[in-house]
Amino acid sequence: MADYYSLMSFSRPPRYGLKRPMNSQRTGPPPRGGIPALLLATALWGITFTVIGGAVEGRRPGELFFFLALRFSLASLAFLPWLPAILRQARGRGLAPWLDAARVGILLFLSFLLQTLGLLHTTPSRSAFVTSLSVLFVPFIAAYLARRRPSPVHLWASLLALLGLAVVLAPDGHPQPNLGDWLTLACALVFAFEIVVLEQAAGRTPLGILALGQIATVALLSGLCLPFSGLGLDDLQARLVGDEWPELMPAVAVTGVLCTTVALGLVTWGQARLRAETVAILFALEPLWAALFEWLWTGATLTPIQWAGGVLVIVAVLLAARPSRA
Repeated sequence: MADYYSLMSFSRPPRYGLKRPMNSQRTGPPPRGGIPALLLATALWGITFTVIGGAVEGRRPGELFFFLALRFSLASLAFLPWLPAILRQARGRGLAPWLDAARVGILLFLSFLLQTLGLLHTTPSRSAFVTSLSVLFVPFIAAYLARRRPSPVHLWASLLALLGLAVVLAPDGHPQPNLGDWLTLACALVFAFEIVVLEQAAGRTPLGILALGQIATVALLSGLCLPFSGLGLDDLQARLVGDEWPELMPAVAVTGVLCTTVALGLVTWGQARLRAETVAILFALEPLWAALFEWLWTGATLTPIQWAGGVLVIVAVLLAARPSRA
């Protein structure tokens, strides 16, 4: 998720991962304030798992479309102050940039849907650790799309991540993955595709259009799925103006504004001030933030053995995020 948000700035940043070596010297603003900004951004992403888990607990799967529609509609509205600038970027470009954004948005919709469905069946901390595996899938997907062999570091990192994930999901030596874990693993895979496709699109499309277009696509697809969600007009009215709205409003506000708009601004500002190695380390803290907030919110926590497995996953993510020397 962190790679996704880091690409969504309105000014075009350096392109990471597929073509440009990562060992070039950093240029740009001084690093002062960059680390606190990214620490706060990863904390916001970490709290998302607990907030969404509480919002969807006990609800039918069809109700998730309603939650996603609200969340991303609010996030789309947050772009209104920048809409004139985005429309100026789109002038004379035709439909091509919006189609790029729509393709990325479809993948984003599938990944968020799988993640939210997974939170119906697993804990926020487990979801965060499994979602972090998207960083490990990226080089293999990039190798397939760009016909480039993954590095040995990524192969070893993948094996280490699988070992850590096995410890988190089966601490007593017996496999215990549940449906939510498998759905979240599918989410991580789709997120990885989204990251690669987004980076390819960013080479030809202004990022302001990509940012608004993909978020609006998620809101639109979620709304189009509402007729198939099993919710009638009375159900929707009850959730918008009835007793359930006070329960949904905090989750919608936190995930739609803080975790999409505010976190986006923090990452864009902070990432311009730090080396890629430092950014990768900070982004890998997201699962630990998720586990911390779950403990503060619900009192649930991982066992010491599961924490050890989580550390292995984070180490694997850090290995995979190391700058390429090629």
